[in-house]
Amino acid sequence: YLKTLLVFIGLIFVLFSVLGETYAETNPQVYFQASVTKVSPNREFTVQVLVDTAEPINAIDIDISYSEDTLELVSINSSKSFIDFWRGGSENLQSGNTINLQGGSIEPFSGNNGEVITLKFRAKKEGQANLSFTKVNLYYADGKGTRAPTEPAPPLKVSVIEGAKIETVALEDGEAEDRTPP
Repeated sequence: YLKTLLVFIGLIFVLFSVLGETYAETNPQVYFQASVTKVSPNREFTVQVLVDTAEPINAIDIDISYSEDTLELVSINSSKSFIDFWRGGSENLQSGNTINLQGGSIEPFSGNNGEVITLKFRAKKEGQANLSFTKVNLYYADGKGTRAPTEPAPPLKVSVIEGAKIETVALEDGEAEDRTPP
């Protein structure tokens, strides 16, 4: 009897461990993908804001802050975004050093590397350039506006160094920028 009870308890433990891991893997995640890790002052680089989600989502509310002393936002490109409609239009997303992304899509998105937006920055001066998510709300496409639990994303750090050899990163769609100085 004791042996059967121990096997039963062991099976329950394994079942809950597997379910817990599966649940953690299905939470949507928002993250940055940059074209560079190091850049010289006065050079431009791009940062994509991407989403991975197993369950379909169709609305977002994301705030991103960046270090104004080392970065200047040059442009915002939503041409490859799965978001169809932006609150205030895709041109009016910046306020100070905060980028507010609020929008929705007709077709729900699920999968990996879903592009929310691409940001182009110019490095202003030497230092550590930082981007971080200050708010991340994703909403399931369930007709109820259910907010999805999200996994925390690490901040993005880009080193701005005079005369630095530029280190490019291959982006998913193969559009990494070659910003090596002449």
